Amino acid sequence: QFFSSNIFENLAPGTYEFIAQDQNGCYVHGTGLLIQEPTPIIATVDPASVMPEMCFDEKDGAFSIDITGGTSPYQVRIDGGAYVQGVAGQTRFDFTALSGGNHVIDIRDANSCSTDLEYALPASVKLDPKAVVDYGCDNNAPSHTVTVTIDASITNSADVDYALDGIAPYQASNVFTNIAPGVHYITARHSNGCEMNTPT
Repeated sequence: QFFSSNIFENLAPGTYEFIAQDQNGCYVHGTGLLIQEPTPIIATVDPASVMPEMCFDEKDGAFSIDITGGTSPYQVRIDGGAYVQGVAGQTRFDFTALSGGNHVIDIRDANSCSTDLEYALPASVKLDPKAVVDYGCDNNAPSHTVTVTIDASITNSADVDYALDGIAPYQASNVFTNIAPGVHYITARHSNGCEMNTPT
């Protein structure tokens, strides 16, 4: 089938032959027109780069991705933000200041081919420790008890231990008694590594 236009669009990758012919039937036969297709864009998270956000709302999580395929340079964005332009040949991109939970990375290459990658950082913990001082009397002498409460999202109390003024040893109990007079705080430490202090 002949067409009046010399432009052919939406062709699949492969090798093509073509004929150009005038109204008298004279023609030129061409061969070996190769249309190439880049390899698909593939993005993976480097497990060694993953830094979870341990404490809620600290936004100190991070990870890096490696990209293969497509056509460099690449552009990337995370969670619908602005695209960041990579330099030619750059295949690794770092993402920092992240919260725990799910993140979506969009990638597009120099030909505007695109893909996305979904990755979930471990969930952070919300400690929010608060100290309540109860002043009392024991055998006609002043006494006091300090009880630390933490956020209701922590359902397993065994995951948290406590230290007066952040100094070891830590104890499993959230109750402290007969603390010396002065200004103090209590550090709550979660098994995931998150540490937070009560107000003084």
